[in-house]
Amino acid sequence: MKKLTLFGVLLVVGAQLFAQQAEIVYVEYPEVEVKREDGTTFLADFGDQLSFGDSVVTTRYGSAEIELASGGTVTVSPDTVYAISEIETSGGPQTVMSVAFGSVRFRFQQMTSRREPSIGTPTSVAGVRGTEFTTYVAIDGSTVFVVDEGEVAVSGGGSTVTLASNEGVQVNPGQPPGEKFDALEREFDFQQFNQDRFEALIADPVAAVTGLARTMDEFIHQLEIIVPQYEEAEAALAEAQQHREELAETASEEDQQAYYLETFVPLRNDAYRLFRNMRFYARSALSLRRFVLGRLAVTLELEDIAGRTPVNYGDFQAAYADLLERYERVVVPVLDPSDI
Repeated sequence: MKKLTLFGVLLVVGAQLFAQQAEIVYVEYPEVEVKREDGTTFLADFGDQLSFGDSVVTTRYGSAEIELASGGTVTVSPDTVYAISEIETSGGPQTVMSVAFGSVRFRFQQMTSRREPSIGTPTSVAGVRGTEFTTYVAIDGSTVFVVDEGEVAVSGGGSTVTLASNEGVQVNPGQPPGEKFDALEREFDFQQFNQDRFEALIADPVAAVTGLARTMDEFIHQLEIIVPQYEEAEAALAEAQQHREELAETASEEDQQAYYLETFVPLRNDAYRLFRNMRFYARSALSLRRFVLGRLAVTLELEDIAGRTPVNYGDFQAAYADLLERYERVVVPVLDPSDI
C-alpha cells in the first residue's frame, strides 16, 4: 500500500467538511496535552478548539473540562487518555469518544440534529441517550460504567447490557459485561478498582493479553476490509484529478465545473469517508498498543525485574509477541509518521 499519498489532501477536505467539535473551557494545571490529527502536540489552554482526530492526555495532576459543540460536557480526570473521532456507519456519521485509560465523566444533552456519540474503551463500546455517566478504564483495559442519569447500552464480548440511572457494570478483557450493580449501594472507588485489576493481571497476565487481543484483532479485521477499498478509491480519485487537469486545457469552464461536481466531488467524498474509517481503526489500534498493552507489558517487566515474576510470564511474552506481529504487519503500514 502507498503510505497515504492523499493524507494531506484528505485532511484538508476534512477541515472543510467538519468544524471544531469541542472547546476546552477549563484546565487544571500543571500539564494537559493536546495532540492534533497531524501529530502536532501542545499544552492545552482555555479556549483551545478540538476537532475529530484530536486527543487529550492528562498527567497525574492535570485535568480538563471540554464543552461539546453538539451539546454537553466532558470532564477528563488526571492520568487519562481521551480522544474524539468520527467514523462512517450504515446509519451515517458517528462520533466516537474513546477512553484508553483513566476516568472521564460525560454529560450529554438530547440531540436533535446528530446522532449521540458512542463511547469506546479497550474492552467495550457504549451507546448513550441523553445521559450523564462516568467511564473508568483500569491498567488492564477493564472498564466500569456508572450511570447517574439516562440510559447507556454497554457492549462487550458479544453481549450487551443496558444501564439505567444509578446502575453500573464492569467489563473485563475479552468478556461480556458482568452483573449490573446498584451505584447508590456500592460506592465506586477507581483507585481500588485499578489496584484489583493490577492484582488480577499479576495473577493471570495471559488472560489480560488474550482479552485485549480480541479488541486488537477487531481493529485489524476492519483494516483488512477497508484498506483495499481505500486503495481503489485513492486510485480512482488520482485518475479523476488527472482528468480534471486535462479538461483545464481542453474543455469549457462549464464542462470543467460539471465534471468537478458530478464526478470528482463524489469520488473525493467516498475516498475521504474510507480514509476517516481507516484512520479511526489504525489510531484506535495504536492507542491500544501504546496506552494499554505497552503499559501492561512494562508493568509486568518491572515486576519480573523486581523478582516478583508474574504467573505464566513466559506464556504472556509469547502471546504479546504474537499480537505485536499482527499489529506491525497490518496496522503500522497504515499509520502516518505523525501518529508515532
